[in-house]
Amino acid sequence: MEFFNKHLKPITEVKYLNAENVRRYRAIIRIFYEKYNQLNRTLYKDEIVKIMRESEQFKDYSSDMCEQDINKLMEWGNIIGIQDTAKATTPEEFKNKKYIYQITEKAITIEKLVSEDLEKIVFQEAELDPSLMERLRDSLEELDKKEINKVTDINSLWSNIISDFERLNNNYKSYIMKLNSFKFEELLNTTQFIIYKDNLIDYLRNFIKGLQKYGLSIVKILKDIDKEKIEEIFRKISLEKKKIMILTPDITEENIFEDLTGKWEAVLLWFLGNENRKSEMEMLYDRTNEIIRKIVRIALHISESSRQISSRKEECLKIASLFSNCNSINEAHKLSAMIFGAFNTKHFKGEIRGEVTDKNIGAFETEPIELEIKPRTRKYREKRQSIAIIDKTHRKAEIIREKQRELEKEKQEILELVKSEMIKISDLDNISENVRKTLLRWIVRGIESPGNKEFEIVENIKYRVFPIRKNEDNSSYKILMNDKNQIRLNCIDGIFYMPDIIIKIVGES
Repeated sequence: MEFFNKHLKPITEVKYLNAENVRRYRAIIRIFYEKYNQLNRTLYKDEIVKIMRESEQFKDYSSDMCEQDINKLMEWGNIIGIQDTAKATTPEEFKNKKYIYQITEKAITIEKLVSEDLEKIVFQEAELDPSLMERLRDSLEELDKKEINKVTDINSLWSNIISDFERLNNNYKSYIMKLNSFKFEELLNTTQFIIYKDNLIDYLRNFIKGLQKYGLSIVKILKDIDKEKIEEIFRKISLEKKKIMILTPDITEENIFEDLTGKWEAVLLWFLGNENRKSEMEMLYDRTNEIIRKIVRIALHISESSRQISSRKEECLKIASLFSNCNSINEAHKLSAMIFGAFNTKHFKGEIRGEVTDKNIGAFETEPIELEIKPRTRKYREKRQSIAIIDKTHRKAEIIREKQRELEKEKQEILELVKSEMIKISDLDNISENVRKTLLRWIVRGIESPGNKEFEIVENIKYRVFPIRKNEDNSSYKILMNDKNQIRLNCIDGIFYMPDIIIKIVGES
């Protein structure tokens, strides 16, 4: 794809449009461009500085700044510098001679595009025109029936098809974009929208009718059209176009054919879709219907809001007339209490226990309840009553003796186990909570370090040996573990499942 690769090179000449000092760069290029149009194609640096300083924005523009900007534009290929050596008589004069600058052809083209095209684009009002679909259908029918030999007629017909298709595609996308824009959303929520709501809905519905009528016909034509005939038509159009493209030798007949085929595939995708996505025609139909539903929904909401405002206005007028007919201020107070309720209310929250059980009894018919209300100020401190200290020495001593008895009992239970110098966990049954916690504490401490590679055989079972540890009584012990065998330890407070472990006492301090 040599033709394709030529279009992948970076265009350095457009860097000035988005660089850091874009305002200065664009001003300089604009000066060169205007002078170029006045047939003055060369400028000195001093002339550029003078013109720049005439603008209020660049009144502090210096010669050094101009030097930097020109060098940058020369680096990007927008300006070329030519040393003016016409009157130099000595080597010194030649070295110090001024440069004269000129804008390049590429920079002229870019500035023309920016100033005369991009900045002056006026977007045309998009529209959903069913006649485009009708013309497109007629043109496709004619293309299907046309004789291939009439190349000029086919080329003209193909141009009409692509022109109508592009207008249809661009118009619908622009119109849908506007209907989904933030500005349209704001308009939808105003009462002015109700005025032309019906016209907009009729406009969209007419387009949907045209879409259904002509779109289905186009789908049928595209499905039935001969693919080989289309390919032959594109070959002939490519050959005809290549004959008149004398000034663009890089573009081959194959490039033109690929462009035509790509446009045709875009038409097929728009109306027929493919296995991976719905057609644009179906999506346009769905989006238009969704917009109609949205418009109707919002219009209904606005109408209901307007009716509510009107009804509230009538209510206010009625209430005003009732107050106007009151004979005294006291009667007006009573009317206000009935309509609006109490204005200044206080809510008391707390554990209020009264004798009233019947909800139909009024507040004035019940006995009053006295509540103690405490001030809610920072300075307020509740009075504290002095409480005598109670002597609990005997109770404390009793608790200590009870705790000592429990510890002694636990110690005796452990000593009974240690006597055998080998505590096999699987042989224990119905042990107390304290004994269980003590044994687990020893096990956890004993397996903190990784086990040795040594093994010990106990009752024909192979156990892994862990390093020797000391318990609370300074007795030495080691853990023997068989990971492959799980045992069940019955305790008073439950059942404990764990690996087969033996605690072996190896010495005592």
